[in-house]
Amino acid sequence: MATEKKSGKTLAKMPKAKSQKRSAERSLAATIGAIVALVLFIVTLIVISIMNRHEMACTSSRGNITISYDQKKVIGYVSTNVEYDYDKQREYAERIGIDQYLDEYEDWFKSNTDDGVCVRK
Repeated sequence: MATEKKSGKTLAKMPKAKSQKRSAERSLAATIGAIVALVLFIVTLIVISIMNRHEMACTSSRGNITISYDQKKVIGYVSTNVEYDYDKQREYAERIGIDQYLDEYEDWFKSNTDDGVCVRK
C-alpha cells in the first residue's frame, strides 16, 4: 500500500473509488430487489382477490344487477334500473351467510320481475 507524508503524518492511500462504487451498486441492487418484491406482492394480492371473487348476474326486462361476492360477504354490485341498498344487503348477507343470501335474493328477483333470471358465475 502506498503512503503519503503530509505535515509530518503518514497517511495510507485507500482506493475509495472502488469501495464507493461497490457500495452504490449494492444499494442500487437492494433498491431494485425491494421494488421487484413489492410488485410481486401486489400482483399476488390482486390475483388472490380475483380468484376469490364470484358474481351472480340477474337480468330481466325491468333491469339488471350483478352482485359480486367472496366466500363470506357481498363485495360490490352493478345495477341498471334496480335499486339495491348495498350497506343493508351486505350486513344481511354477513348475518345469514352468503349462500343463503344469494338463494333468497335470486328468489326475490324472480318473483318481483316477470322474466327474471339469475346466473352465478
